[in-house]
Amino acid sequence: MKTALKLSAAIMLTMALAGCVAQKQAGKADKTSASRARHEMALRALEERCFIIEVSEFYMPGKKAPVKPAVSSYISLQGDRAVIRFAPDLATRPSFDRLNITDHAAKLTEEQQKRNGDMQFCLKMDGGFNSQNRKVVITLFRDTNKCYVRVTNDLYGYSIADLTGYIYPKEN
Repeated sequence: MKTALKLSAAIMLTMALAGCVAQKQAGKADKTSASRARHEMALRALEERCFIIEVSEFYMPGKKAPVKPAVSSYISLQGDRAVIRFAPDLATRPSFDRLNITDHAAKLTEEQQKRNGDMQFCLKMDGGFNSQNRKVVITLFRDTNKCYVRVTNDLYGYSIADLTGYIYPKEN
């Protein structure tokens, strides 16, 4: 009798654990498919030249720790109109307002697909002054809408800011 009870308890425990494992795998599959859907949405927005990158962290030159903007910071492109808007609390010098640029003839090109599946795009902007010309290299991570962005001065080649953010389709 005791062995029958132990055997049935062991079977029930095994079934419960198997159910938990199946639920975990289903949860992972749901997260993966949602992540892939966000990746496809971001990739489509980049290809259609109608996107916004919402900045989550800045890596400013000379600072080791990432900085989270207190106010919304973004990079957007809609057709040929590109905008860079960085939060004023990130200003490290008085000329920081020159980093906020709008260009009506921006060019976006797909650079390459990396071996790990990440996609890389390059956005070239003319800020009106030679010192405001920007090259924005966007790396869209595989199976997600998260990206890494490097903003450099296109004329002189120095880094202005590195950042991470998320790519979303821009509303008209």
